[in-house]
Amino acid sequence: MKYAIVMASIDTEENAKNIANLLLEKKLAACIQLFPITSYYIWQGKKETAKEILMLIKTQKKYYSRIENLIRNNHPYEIPEILLIPVDKAFPLYGKWIDNTLKGKNV
Repeated sequence: MKYAIVMASIDTEENAKNIANLLLEKKLAACIQLFPITSYYIWQGKKETAKEILMLIKTQKKYYSRIENLIRNNHPYEIPEILLIPVDKAFPLYGKWIDNTLKGKNV
């Protein structure tokens, strides 16, 4: 299937909204959902905790490289989390909506 979710985390809601708006303007995503999260991780040998915003970006796989570049160019982290999650199945009308949205068609 051609659909995917790109998952990324970022430091603030303001930065997440900025990236979300850029993705929509460039027609690289049909929908972006933002969730407040708490991340626990190891960074430079130390346990860390951070409040972040998780972004779920609904798109097509073919746009991954462009999405990755856009996020990297607008992200404050040295090594940002940017993961591609392939979608095995999708409700057909939702898939069509993604297709039409990314083509710039009003739906």
